[in-house]
Amino acid sequence: RHVTLPKALVKYLPNPLRLLTEEEWRGLGVQQSPGWYHYMVHSPEPFILLFKREKNYQIKYPNGHPTVYQ
Repeated sequence: RHVTLPKALVKYLPNPLRLLTEEEWRGLGVQQSPGWYHYMVHSPEPFILLFKREKNYQIKYPNGHPTVYQ
């Protein structure tokens, strides 16, 4: 999944460029279902965020996230 940020938000990206945590990309206004993570920085176009998620995530985790047992 590719998310294109408005170019005005590029100034809020970390310098040097790095992968963003979920809290950081959600703080930029990106909204998507659970399980996605920022996996790649394409430096020529830092305003395009590249995300991926485990295959069949919604089937494996119908509650939206893996259950942690202790």
